[in-house]
Amino acid sequence: MSEEGSCDISNPEKNKNIRCATIDDIEALIEICRTIFPNYLIWCNNRCARKWWEYIIKSKSHETWVYQFNNEIVALIRFVIDANLYKKEIRNLRPGFGILLCVFIMRPRLLFEKILEKITRVTSSSVNYSNSSDPNSLANKSMWFHSVAVMPNMRGKGIGSGMIRFCEQRAVELGYDSIKFFIKTNNNGSIRLHERLGFIRTGKIKDCYSYIKLLSKNHRVDSL
Repeated sequence: MSEEGSCDISNPEKNKNIRCATIDDIEALIEICRTIFPNYLIWCNNRCARKWWEYIIKSKSHETWVYQFNNEIVALIRFVIDANLYKKEIRNLRPGFGILLCVFIMRPRLLFEKILEKITRVTSSSVNYSNSSDPNSLANKSMWFHSVAVMPNMRGKGIGSGMIRFCEQRAVELGYDSIKFFIKTNNNGSIRLHERLGFIRTGKIKDCYSYIKLLSKNHRVDSL
């Protein structure tokens, strides 16, 4: 029996292709992430990757949704719905010794880069997900859009843009007035997609651009 995550699935007919991720989806989620985010330490060890996804799916600080095509999961989207809770949880999401040892054996250069980041104190965990520290914020209450991933063979079909629009709808339903997102400076495809969908570049942190999109209360997604 599948175990539901923290998503609101009270209206399953809202979009028949998108549903809340469950524990039964973990192997598919790991496969997608290993394909799209190959340099993330967490994917180097299957046991740790599974434990990480179990944690995320059960977490009250995130929502994770998947897109199904012909009964196969081909895309995922994850966003932070409670920034304060996420800041408390983030320590538990950092790579442990087992993952670091695995990377040392399999990918020593990547491990060296991560250690260098730690020494220079320039890590993704240094990002503040709250709005109060941003005096130039364009909105009062922003939801952090964490990641969207579409398998390469399913790109060009509008799935990525459709899931981002779905994320916008969920943000409005949850009471947010904007979405913020970080994009790697070398990810030209994602940059073009988000700018086409109305995201505005607001700055740069390390090797990422920061983007924001203001939302209206009439955001709706009928189908993908």
